[in-house]
Amino acid sequence: MMSFISLVCFILLPSINPQLQINLHLTDWTSNTETNVDLQHDCLHVPTHLIEDNIQYHQVISYCMGEWPSKWNIEENSFDQNYSFSQLKMLNVTSQQLYLWSAPMDIVEEYESYLNQSLFSNQSLALMATQLFYNCTLPRFGSVCQYSLDISTSSFASSLKEIIHDFYLQEYEPSTWTCYTHLECNRGTSTACLDWTEICNGHIDCLNDGIDEKHCWQLEINDCEENEYRCNNGECISKMFYREGPHHFDCIDRSDEDYKRFNSTYLSQEPILRFEDITCDKNARMNTHIYFTTSCVSNRNNLILEDMFLNKPNSTSDECWLAFRCQFNIPHYADPICGNMCSKNGICQEIINNTCPDILFIPNAPLFFGHIYFAYTKEDAVQVPGTIFPPPYVCYNDQLCGGFYTNAALLTYNNLTCRRPEDFPFSYSTIGRNDWLKAYVKPLYTKLYKCNTIIHNISIVCNNSIMYQCINSSKCISKERIADDFIDCDYGDDEDPIVIYDICLKNESKTLFKCSTITRCIHYQKINNGYCNCDRNEYGLCDDEDAECRAVGTHLSFPIVCDGFTDLFPVNIDGQNVTDETECELWQCNNTYTRCDGIWNCFNGADEVHCNTSVSFSCPSNHHICISPSTNQLTCLSLAKANDEIIDCLGATDEPNLCRSTGYAPSQIKFYCLDDSSSLCVMSEFLCDGYKNCINGDDEQFCSPTRNVSIHRGICNAEYDGSRSDVEIFFCEHVHLERNRKPVHFSLDATEFNKVKNAIHKLTYGIKAICEDVGVWHKKQGVHSPLDTIKINKDKNTIHSIPSDTESIVYHDRYRCHRGLPLRIWLSRENNLTNITCLCPPSFYGNICQYQNQRVSLTMRFQAYSHSRRTVFALVITLIDDSDKRIIHSHEQFTYLYFRDCRVKFNVYLLYSTRPKNDTQNYSIHIDIYDKILLTYRGSLLIPLKFPFLPVHRIAVHLNIPRINDDIQSCTNQTCVHGQCMIYSEDSKGTPFCHCNERWSGKHCTIPYTCTCSSDSLCAGILANNRSICVCPINKFGPRCLLNHTVCQSSQNNTCNNGGVCMPIDEHMQIDDKKFFCICAKGFTGKRCEIPDNKMILSFHKHIQLSQTFIIHFIELINNSSPKNSSTLSRIPIYQKTITIYGIYPFHIAFAQLFDKDFYLITVQKIYNLSSTLEKTIIPSDRCRHISEVLNETIVLLHPIRRIKYYHLPCNETSPSLPCFFDDIHFCLCTDFNHQRIAN
Repeated sequence: MMSFISLVCFILLPSINPQLQINLHLTDWTSNTETNVDLQHDCLHVPTHLIEDNIQYHQVISYCMGEWPSKWNIEENSFDQNYSFSQLKMLNVTSQQLYLWSAPMDIVEEYESYLNQSLFSNQSLALMATQLFYNCTLPRFGSVCQYSLDISTSSFASSLKEIIHDFYLQEYEPSTWTCYTHLECNRGTSTACLDWTEICNGHIDCLNDGIDEKHCWQLEINDCEENEYRCNNGECISKMFYREGPHHFDCIDRSDEDYKRFNSTYLSQEPILRFEDITCDKNARMNTHIYFTTSCVSNRNNLILEDMFLNKPNSTSDECWLAFRCQFNIPHYADPICGNMCSKNGICQEIINNTCPDILFIPNAPLFFGHIYFAYTKEDAVQVPGTIFPPPYVCYNDQLCGGFYTNAALLTYNNLTCRRPEDFPFSYSTIGRNDWLKAYVKPLYTKLYKCNTIIHNISIVCNNSIMYQCINSSKCISKERIADDFIDCDYGDDEDPIVIYDICLKNESKTLFKCSTITRCIHYQKINNGYCNCDRNEYGLCDDEDAECRAVGTHLSFPIVCDGFTDLFPVNIDGQNVTDETECELWQCNNTYTRCDGIWNCFNGADEVHCNTSVSFSCPSNHHICISPSTNQLTCLSLAKANDEIIDCLGATDEPNLCRSTGYAPSQIKFYCLDDSSSLCVMSEFLCDGYKNCINGDDEQFCSPTRNVSIHRGICNAEYDGSRSDVEIFFCEHVHLERNRKPVHFSLDATEFNKVKNAIHKLTYGIKAICEDVGVWHKKQGVHSPLDTIKINKDKNTIHSIPSDTESIVYHDRYRCHRGLPLRIWLSRENNLTNITCLCPPSFYGNICQYQNQRVSLTMRFQAYSHSRRTVFALVITLIDDSDKRIIHSHEQFTYLYFRDCRVKFNVYLLYSTRPKNDTQNYSIHIDIYDKILLTYRGSLLIPLKFPFLPVHRIAVHLNIPRINDDIQSCTNQTCVHGQCMIYSEDSKGTPFCHCNERWSGKHCTIPYTCTCSSDSLCAGILANNRSICVCPINKFGPRCLLNHTVCQSSQNNTCNNGGVCMPIDEHMQIDDKKFFCICAKGFTGKRCEIPDNKMILSFHKHIQLSQTFIIHFIELINNSSPKNSSTLSRIPIYQKTITIYGIYPFHIAFAQLFDKDFYLITVQKIYNLSSTLEKTIIPSDRCRHISEVLNETIVLLHPIRRIKYYHLPCNETSPSLPCFFDDIHFCLCTDFNHQRIAN
């Protein structure tokens, strides 16, 4: 019987809510079920949530044990208290408390089942009553407290998520292999194995018939839908994911983003699929290093190189092999294995002469493409006077490449053809000849790339319209490889400009870009690569580099008109070249876009007078600040003397045109050298740098002579921010500003934005320096110190560290588990006997996570129609096969609410239930969608997996949740015994399937199964391991929906206000302390629905004719970006002229459209108020008129580039009665600016 002391101690526990929880999942197995269908067991489910570039990512990573726990003999735990279920019930302990105390989820749910006794027989209850719960003391966890994470962590980490995040902060640098073993591959070396990235990477890595590239032709001929983007490797992703940002990869080869180089910090994070499931292209990286793999783990390249030289031919002695390598520094200079072996002159060559065969491959493995070798001859080796010995022969399979000199002397060795380098022809690099890799291997890869033959003599492939047949060859390549700067065809015709241009004109390749300035087409990857490939046009702009500038040059934009800089390309009108800077007599050059932007847009700089400055000096109205050339002091200059072609100010700040760039290039304000025949302009970074850049030293004459600090660089550099005089401050602020040719977007108050922008510009260098210093401090202080593991003291509700020499033994081999987590198994607490195993992420398995898993890598973003945006959905994602059983191999489930998750990209790993997967079956992703509150079925989506030969099947899709009023399409051509035949939603092929009733499964719903879900939940299927897939009601959670969410039940009045519905956050989606989410009623918003929505109450004047429906347009202005336009269709009740609109979009301008071109301005507001109420009676004078009503016919008929220069007139002449007007392109407001009425 339990002692009184134990009872008291235990009863105190329920009041404690420890911050750290470690709940194991999938622990309910027995030794006789250790089969393939239980591949994932004993798992920690850990959420990851990233927000980057306004894109949210969510993924749950399951770290599962890589071997079966039954192999260990774990002694009975006598240290931690244990309680039977019957004892727990006597103490009124709830299942929620067991969950909070880190009990395994299977035990928590089993206990809840025991409490709900009506479901079981007396015999079953008696058995369940004896089941034990062990009250583990953290950091130990598990069914009998047998595990602890063997990792160090920050003392601030208060959750399992934070502990694991900290563990992965260091870059992954393994010293041993991880391998993909589900394809038998002979790499030609003794220990090197295949990496999953090396399958279908375009290079043969397996010498056994190139099996790694055998089926990849299917990717080459794969074509994508119109709404998809085709990755370089042939897979398709949603076009909406294209060019989201430099690191938002959705293509497995990263070709959807404009990346410049691989960043090693990708592998300094948890093993999320966003960075785990990517490849690093050999071709893109060959410019700087030599790569033998497409794996992004840089250390793998080193392992492959080492292994290539461990594998010597059987006929070659160790002495010969070592002498060759050491004499000629192969592959490294001063290789430590050599020591002083060749220090004595001629000793190694003597060994070579006495022990080596006449010819040998070094290394004894192909360098590239599965058949390219270096061959060295003894005869050449013994005659080389020094250590520099270029490989005398290159050997290859002459069936796989040709187009070489035919009169060369050839050598045959090991069934390969060998040539001297000059007979190809190509030459080795003369730079860095002590570096064997750079001098010899790198040029070999580039020059012989055409020997990388994957597809030849396959008519079904080469006859496809998207393939190009190489001239005089059996080889064919995808037309998307045309013009990629790599010669694929034997005779180089794939890089021939004539061939390229012909394919381009016929529009036979989606990857070719046609230049407008020259008869040339280039590969799209050359766009924005920093080099002009298309030649520059007459305005100095390049098609493939200056797209933004060219867009400005062809797009008539109101803010750039008559601003002092020519942006538009000339338009010839009646024999006259007209631009945005011609005929500007009626234009207001001092306007909201030019005022205080730091640049003289008006001829005399009137737009920059009295703008904010850091100089403590002021001038009268209509005067500029000026530095006197004679006194070097601040003075004032009248506008009348500005830009009069007479230099009055030092640096010619009053004559900015002297240093202003002409044409269409960016223009930077510079310091002009006086009395300098060369008209030299000096940049700000060279002012006061101690060196006279101007002949007369103008750039140094104003510098403070009494400064206490020495100047090593120009005075405008950030390090001298606090050491400048007022004169120096003036020059530093005004000389560095730059006017770029970029789009200028609509704004209500660009003047204020210009002031803020210039203030930030002035601080840029200083802020950068501060941030850099902080970064250095952080590296020194915060990253490298190992901290103890965490233990929670339940009695005191505190966290404190455990000394590493007592409770936790830190395993120092950080990469023992590769990308997994080290787990310590406590075999005997009494004898301190432990073992180490690993918890592997889904991408790996094995006792040390050394094997790479076959998997589906799925990214999804969902869209809901307007009527469903407040509906909570349960999305059940399953991996199914096409067998009669229609086995569900794995699944993920999450809750979706549009207002919360519309920007979220859900990342999911789906694993096969057998290892390896069954290659005779086809697999698909099947998604069932349920209304989570009503628990009703909405519809299903299908994503077929088209390429079963891929080890990692990457899918990135944008999906629509079916409409609520869409009838679920049924069918009659499929027999569904205990279910209904349906058509997949948004499936163009009309694919049918059987949606089975609960407790029935299989292709035709003929296989019954036992459902273990709670009675108030839905059974959505059965997994291969016989676990039920349960869809929980909104207040339940757990694998079987047996556990209650109490956060909404216990404090409903304090959670969501104003009729909002409280929704508990899924246990695996919880990323912070927030445990619930509010679904607000119409008219309210905010985290707790505490903020009333803005609403608009509109009424209409009796003289305004109304249609039954009308559109309200809301314009949201975003600094330095295009306005965002949202519209809503409203219906006016019969016999009424008033309407109230709730929950409107954020806006700064609103107008109503009653008929086709009948617009009324509702309001203009510079600051958007989230919870305002706008009451407005629209009157006839609010109508926006067409230009034909406010300008005479002569002006209306002018070319738009001439007509727009008259657009200030209507506002000025009709003030204040005209609120707005429009043409076919522009919508113009009449606004007050600088005591005038002008257009915007």
